Amino acid sequence: MKLGKDDPLSAVLRAAADAVVLIDKSGIIQQVSQSMQRIFGYAPSDCVGNNVSMLMPEPDRSAPDRHINSYLHTGNAKIIGFGRRTTGCKKTGETFPMHLSVGEFQVDGESYFVGICHDLTDHFHALADLERAEKRYKDIIESQKYFICRLDEQLRLTFANASLATILGKSYDELIGVHLAHFLAEGSVDSTKELHNALSSHRDDEINLKFEMRTRRQPTHAEWSFRRVSNNVTGELELQGLGVDVSDREHALLRAEFLRDHDQLTGLLRVPALLDHLRATAKPSERYAFLCVDPDRLTQVNQRYGYDVGNRVIVEIARRMNSLLPEAGLIGRLGGDELIMVFEASGRDGTVGLANAVLNKLKKPYTINDEQYRLDFKAGIALFPDDNSDLGRLPDLAEAAMREAKSKNLSLALFTDVTHQRLLRTIALEQALKNALAAGSIDVYLQPKIDLATKSKCGYEALARWHHCEWGVVSPGEFMPVVEAGGLGPEFDRYILRKVVDIACSMRSSGEEPLPIAVNITGNHFADSTFYDNIVHKLSKYSLPPSALELEITEGMVLEMTADVASNLSRLKKLGIKVSLDDFGTGYSSLSYLKKLDVDELKIDKSFIDDLIDPKGELVVKSMIGLAKAYGMSVTAEGVETEWQAERLVRLGCDLAQGYLFSPALTERGAREWTP
Repeated sequence: MKLGKDDPLSAVLRAAADAVVLIDKSGIIQQVSQSMQRIFGYAPSDCVGNNVSMLMPEPDRSAPDRHINSYLHTGNAKIIGFGRRTTGCKKTGETFPMHLSVGEFQVDGESYFVGICHDLTDHFHALADLERAEKRYKDIIESQKYFICRLDEQLRLTFANASLATILGKSYDELIGVHLAHFLAEGSVDSTKELHNALSSHRDDEINLKFEMRTRRQPTHAEWSFRRVSNNVTGELELQGLGVDVSDREHALLRAEFLRDHDQLTGLLRVPALLDHLRATAKPSERYAFLCVDPDRLTQVNQRYGYDVGNRVIVEIARRMNSLLPEAGLIGRLGGDELIMVFEASGRDGTVGLANAVLNKLKKPYTINDEQYRLDFKAGIALFPDDNSDLGRLPDLAEAAMREAKSKNLSLALFTDVTHQRLLRTIALEQALKNALAAGSIDVYLQPKIDLATKSKCGYEALARWHHCEWGVVSPGEFMPVVEAGGLGPEFDRYILRKVVDIACSMRSSGEEPLPIAVNITGNHFADSTFYDNIVHKLSKYSLPPSALELEITEGMVLEMTADVASNLSRLKKLGIKVSLDDFGTGYSSLSYLKKLDVDELKIDKSFIDDLIDPKGELVVKSMIGLAKAYGMSVTAEGVETEWQAERLVRLGCDLAQGYLFSPALTERGAREWTP
């Protein structure tokens, strides 16, 4: 049975104080806790693959296999589901008393068993001391962390140690003479019948029970061992009990169970669990609305205040949505900062009305470090069964409607046939892109870059061009968002880089001037900790100097300046590869971010170049150029289309330009042969 390191059960095994052993039905050890080394002296690797009998001394060594076989063939749970006192055997051969609890669980229809081994050595030493020295009896008992008690024939307490009194929140006098059932949760009261039977039948063997005890705070789970003893004063028979607090273990298992279906941060249902619940409770003739909500620019909160604050905002968003949740409605977390609400749809007006009420509540200010901070939200609605009769598809359709709202700058959008067609187109594009990357059918064109001072060609920008066999030419404006959203960025970048490296090698082998080629890098790829090493490997493999490549990143990466992004920027600069900030001014960063960036070039977006004819637009471009120069950056103007624009840019101090005035993107051969 394989467990991932982030699996909740693996976390329990790492954190367990007691020795935890997972075995299959043949008694072969599958997994053990790290505490095995401390308790038994075995490293986990010593145990896995061996029979659990290695942990037991003779004559009990064959007992585990015998009990399991008996249980599997007869169903007689002699030890399964119970705790009992037994003897363990350390690696050195030394034996020790322990409390063993065994439980069964199943994985893919196969039975497995988990044993919790608690070392009772210290406690048994204490009990031995009690028998030898009555004078020290009370001090030793009272100092134990375990629960110790005595019960008379009516199961009334005649003795309780300090640990038991403390956990129950009672004084010693308040406990004496009170029936044990008074301190047990309702579900555990019936277990006391077995104690009555033990007293009446004069059983001398040990009785092992698990109780949920009512305590001052939350219920405490304890495993008890009871044995008949004689009261030295009255001569009457009593039960002496030893209890071990196993609440941490129970809570850890319950937590692992909870996290399988719920989001750890918000406590909301995960989408699969939400859909399972809805399938089980949905009314056959009822319509349901799926409302997908996404906060705009929550990244800015993370950047300014830190991710802990951003997480608290997500929790508050979930709380506000929950406060408006209709009866029988559900809320789940799609992932990231997207949440989804499902409720019975009472017609279009009622559905949209509730969605707007949710958005209005979410748009109210959030208190962050005593400041009022407002967020904008976008939302999408999909209806079941109107938009799709498969419940499992509705979260995706609601998310598609939310994306539609974002693209049109609307607060709310409903899933429509147009949205559906766009979604189908996106899915088709993503699959076709994967095929094209595998087949090498995406071409790399080069657009020349011009030195405005000398009017000479000084480099190229690599641009992807895709001609589909059925659709014809597919615009980068259509397929690049799919590359980013579909997680294809790193693969796409590596594809373009391979093509560019081949071109750079060809330039050098042909004897022509080896001009640098700039490559656009997607956000996810540039944030990859291995990105720098991959670039170095490519340059080394093909014996290319760092000057052969230039890399372009977007403002979006500035907004999410992770440690890996900062490290890659710094190391690339030291290596000698120039990095440009592409499409400057189109994102949400401020100019002040420039001083924090270790980039070499600022590229002004075409939209600003088009506004040069307006005095205010010219002032903006002039400010950009001045600021870039102040931080030692060169400046490239994109989308230059007229001589007037080129002349104006020269006067403003712009260094380089590219655009249709000079040349569009050309095939490799065309670009290399092109001259100004």
